[in-house]
Amino acid sequence: PEWKSMGVTIVLTVVLGVLGFGGIGHIYLGKIFKGIVVLIVGIILLIIAIFTMGIGLIALIPFAIWVVYDSYKLCKYYNNHLEQTGKSPW
Repeated sequence: PEWKSMGVTIVLTVVLGVLGFGGIGHIYLGKIFKGIVVLIVGIILLIIAIFTMGIGLIALIPFAIWVVYDSYKLCKYYNNHLEQTGKSPW
């Protein structure tokens, strides 16, 4: 297993998160199921925000902030675990 780049994780999460694909950062880290769930929820919230003419942003913005924080936290955990044990944590 290789280290996961914090920069790549954040760029994938933020840049693609703007388009409703924030779960790509989780998939990059190896959390496939969680990434797919985040993708689906993000797309649903984006569609709601579009059809409600922005009112759905009330839910989308906090969700997006949580996704970025969670991917940052997971990347840190992944790299720390890899450094200590030499193995991927999942």
